[in-house]
Amino acid sequence: MRRAVFFRADASPEAGLGHVRRCAVLAQACRELGAEVHLIARWRDVAIESAGDWTGAKIHEMPWELTPDEDAEWVVNVCQEFGIGKGVLDHYRLSGAYQERLGESELEWMQFGNTGHAHPLLGRWVHDASPGAEMTGYEGRVIGAGTEFLLGPRYALVGEGFRSVRALLPGPKEEAVESILITFGGGDDRGATMRVLGWLDRLGFEGRRLVLTGPSNRSLGALCAAAEGSESLEVQVGNWEPAEAMGGCQLAFCAGGTSLNELACLGLPVVILTIADNQVAPAEAWQRAGLGKNLGAVTEVKDLAACEVIDSVLRRSEERLRMAEKAWGSQDGLGSQRVARRVLGLVGADAD
Repeated sequence: MRRAVFFRADASPEAGLGHVRRCAVLAQACRELGAEVHLIARWRDVAIESAGDWTGAKIHEMPWELTPDEDAEWVVNVCQEFGIGKGVLDHYRLSGAYQERLGESELEWMQFGNTGHAHPLLGRWVHDASPGAEMTGYEGRVIGAGTEFLLGPRYALVGEGFRSVRALLPGPKEEAVESILITFGGGDDRGATMRVLGWLDRLGFEGRRLVLTGPSNRSLGALCAAAEGSESLEVQVGNWEPAEAMGGCQLAFCAGGTSLNELACLGLPVVILTIADNQVAPAEAWQRAGLGKNLGAVTEVKDLAACEVIDSVLRRSEERLRMAEKAWGSQDGLGSQRVARRVLGLVGADAD
């Protein structure tokens, strides 16, 4: 088979665009190494073309209503038609039966690990870029021999835009918080952004508040209305190249998803508010490693407790500096190249 690779991901207001976005980063690295890229995706009520740069890729739209069994068969058929032998699975339908069907067709794939999940891992590669990630966190879930783990921030999937902005930054330094970034992905934020804005109001924060969100966010109307009456609040909708905007801030509020590694690449300390179950394990890992503060789930955190944590972060510049230094040191922005070389089976997989 020629050097071709598939990416199977979903996007919707509920699932957000993060899965397709991080696949796009890895797909770009694969294209740069000469691979033919195929995106096999289901999407609903979102603009898939806004989820990363898929220029030059063959896009196969999968009907949203397919069952998991039909989904697996669809992937197998596309791979057989186009002579694809390897790929990446990044969606929530990875039961044992789903993976077994792909294995029967002698496909190899990478899947994203999460120690908070319980489904079996049958893939050739398991990827978990969380700080402190270890193989022991996946005991009992790996089936079959030869599974390779790509663990830790060394393998974080960060795009070229973030590497370029990082190269222009002086690195972490002790400074006042004049601009705060608030971003909870391109889908529905479950009300997280409005809660953060409320906490900042309660604490009397007078600096700039930059909100990055997507057009499918159910809170968009309320956010835009709030921005119209404020000189300090700016809402950017659909900024799919956010590195420069992020790099101009001194603190970020975000979910426990793709943005964590992007913000670490820029050396930003983060306050995390999870909006989905799969974000819990990364958020906890970030706090354990000292890269940020984890407030917990948006549906559970109490206003008083959140304000106490945020107030401490805002007042203590030395604490922010420690988090920023650890975040900056955890990343070099080259993880996508390392992962691409592993998946494509190229010699010198760890070369920078």
